[in-house]
Amino acid sequence: QYSVFLMLSNSTRYSQRESSYGSLAHFCKEKHQPITMPTCTPSSTSSEVECSTCRSFKKNIISDRIESLQDQKEIVRFLRLLPYDFLPSKVALHKFSRNKKTLVLDLEFLLKTEEISYGKTDQGKEELVNFYPRPHHQRFLKRISKYYQLVIYSELERNQIENRLKIIDPKGEIKYILDRDQCALKGDVSVKLLQSIKNLNHKNCIILDHKMQSWPEDIDNLIYVDAFNGNPQDSELLIWENLLRSLRTCKNILKKLTALKQNQSHIKFSFIQNSLASYST
Repeated sequence: QYSVFLMLSNSTRYSQRESSYGSLAHFCKEKHQPITMPTCTPSSTSSEVECSTCRSFKKNIISDRIESLQDQKEIVRFLRLLPYDFLPSKVALHKFSRNKKTLVLDLEFLLKTEEISYGKTDQGKEELVNFYPRPHHQRFLKRISKYYQLVIYSELERNQIENRLKIIDPKGEIKYILDRDQCALKGDVSVKLLQSIKNLNHKNCIILDHKMQSWPEDIDNLIYVDAFNGNPQDSELLIWENLLRSLRTCKNILKKLTALKQNQSHIKFSFIQNSLASYST
């Protein structure tokens, strides 16, 4: 367990977004009723595209609909129907190569964070965080970084991510960070996009994330994983290490993932059980 004080900076992402809904009537064909959004008629003296009341109303409708859905796949289908309120600019990552395979990780796959409290200082907000790194995290990062460009993509602010990486990745195996400013918005839902990374080869990119709804546009690249729950006997990283090592020679990882997902709902059981014996731990 690690307890660390962090300084939080103010993000500009939420002040940059503007609603693009207008009049909206979207629905999931099988089970859900249409959503009808109001359309504002701005006054001639107003530069606002729509008023704050309508923006709030739309966000509440979207949040209520997501809460009513039980399955993450249903949430993904619903989110794909909605337009974006905010789209980030593409990021050019230093020395990022299109010819190398890429692994995009979520922070909660690598560590558990809890007991967060906030206070105010002259420099801004102060955050007290307890970290519980997932067992075998340093081994996982060291071995997998030989075959993949490692990217952390998180809804946290950049300095929060960097402080967590000081704990879980002191040797700097993770070279690239995408923070909340590189997340798109649909209502109040943060959406991660592979298209935010310039020069990325989608055919050779894998995403490990515990939130399927974070990737509505890139679901084919996603391997759904369990977030770390703090169990000191957890061995998930050993399992995923073997899967990723097995895929390192594939010329088209996306095609391979698609085939595996057609066989099993959980890719771990369709592939890893047959490959664990091939590698030493």
